[in-house]
Amino acid sequence: MTIQELFKKIKENRGKTVVFLAPIFNDENITDGYWQRIKAIDETFFKGYLRIYLRMQEDYMRGDIPAFELLKVDERHVEVFLDSRSQVQSHVLFKLIVSVGLVYVHCAARVILRSTGVMLRKALKAPNVFLIWDVHGSVPEEYVMQGDFWGEQEADEAESFLAAWSDLHISVNFAMEEHLRIKYGRKLHGKSVILPIFTSGLGKEITSIPGTMESTVSEDSTAEKSGRKALGMSADQHKVVYAGGLQSWQKAGRMVLSISRCGDRCSYQICVSKPDEFLRIFDTLQVSKPSSMEVAEKTPEELKKVYQQCQYGFVLRDDTVVNQVACPTKLIEYIEYGILPIMDSPNIGDFKKLGLQYLSVSDFDAGKLPKETERVRMVKENRMVLIKLLTQHETGVQQLKEALAGLEGRPVQRISHAGEKMIHQVKIHYFPRKDNNYAVFARTTEDAKKAVNKKDASHGIKYIFVSTMDIKEINRFLSGVPVQYIHSTEGLQVNGNQYGGSADDLKLYCKRKAIGRIFVEGKAYSVPDGVAKIQEELV
Repeated sequence: MTIQELFKKIKENRGKTVVFLAPIFNDENITDGYWQRIKAIDETFFKGYLRIYLRMQEDYMRGDIPAFELLKVDERHVEVFLDSRSQVQSHVLFKLIVSVGLVYVHCAARVILRSTGVMLRKALKAPNVFLIWDVHGSVPEEYVMQGDFWGEQEADEAESFLAAWSDLHISVNFAMEEHLRIKYGRKLHGKSVILPIFTSGLGKEITSIPGTMESTVSEDSTAEKSGRKALGMSADQHKVVYAGGLQSWQKAGRMVLSISRCGDRCSYQICVSKPDEFLRIFDTLQVSKPSSMEVAEKTPEELKKVYQQCQYGFVLRDDTVVNQVACPTKLIEYIEYGILPIMDSPNIGDFKKLGLQYLSVSDFDAGKLPKETERVRMVKENRMVLIKLLTQHETGVQQLKEALAGLEGRPVQRISHAGEKMIHQVKIHYFPRKDNNYAVFARTTEDAKKAVNKKDASHGIKYIFVSTMDIKEINRFLSGVPVQYIHSTEGLQVNGNQYGGSADDLKLYCKRKAIGRIFVEGKAYSVPDGVAKIQEELV
């Protein structure tokens, strides 16, 4: 597929296209919770869409600029690789985003300025672009946990940008939403949706997962004992699972110590992408391995079979901001399959408030496992937690579907009508007031200066619309303010990339940015009247 063919397909889809700022999921990465959520969003909300996954050069400062690459995965999925250091590729990036008009960002790391460049920011600010931010987790704090304080600053700037410019942000739980509102206050723009994602098709699987059925959370049956014998386990031996990564916050070292301390009281199934790396931790810590332990990488289907055999699962996290706002996929999966989590801190997301039952890691170290009747009771309590999460999930799904439905039929990349004058805009950043934002129209640079210097600014001016092309002069009197230069020929253009800019576009833009009134020649107008007045002034 060529880039020309892609733009043709976007046009043919008539507004049913979305750009994801994320790598696409595949068989190799789907065991990770990040890609599982990407897949779930893709399949739950965008089945009828052309889905374009946009990947940027990870390190903006490293290596040569790679060639532009476009990969057609299937009829509905396209993956685009580009590096915004290339002027040509950055213009392709801009045109792609403003042509589609719907962008879904999977976490703040995908808009770090060093990796993505300024052109992406300009595209995401375009009037016709509806920006959805899936928060995933607290990215700046994750960098701190890794000791990367430069990365923390970059991620914090990227997160601040998304907080201010996203039209809708999606949090995995109420804890994440509360964290954002405390951190950003009134700077947090757009509507919010709480959407815990388990796996695609969760609603269909909730009643058929073996671990959540009454028959499998009852006391040991003859069949279960026979199954344990087939696995080489004694009648009273339990099987423990870990499925996930080996990042620092997963506490693999602490898990190894716990396995060594509990020893052969249990059998262990460790499902990681780097088995050798996990096994080396035993040697590093100089602790013994249990006699019954398998360490291997598993496909999603193989992992389901492992879950069906296990009674306990490791979820070891420190009591930090990163974990307090998290919603680990593996914890959801453990609960689905009737696996009781082994934890050192229960302060993970909303789970504690919802009544999560767990086994403390210190009790596990000492071999103090609950009796089977008690374990069954705890598993049943966790099933109620799962039902509460499913209710949150269903509500979030409905809210996001309604938001997407409201975008259907809106103009995307509209060229102006014949003879219709275009409006140029200079963006003014400010701390928003509680009341409506205001915009001021100025015909000349001098008029724009007066508008900024006048008391009109106290009304909460967010934008000045100007019909001047003297960008150097504008930059001088708006020193220190980011300026997006837009000029018109037959249509509204930004750096040569046309994306529309008619009166209807301006009305839609004002609506999205909560601009309530427009000042024209010192008089306040409603948005429709203000736009009409501006059109008269430009004649």
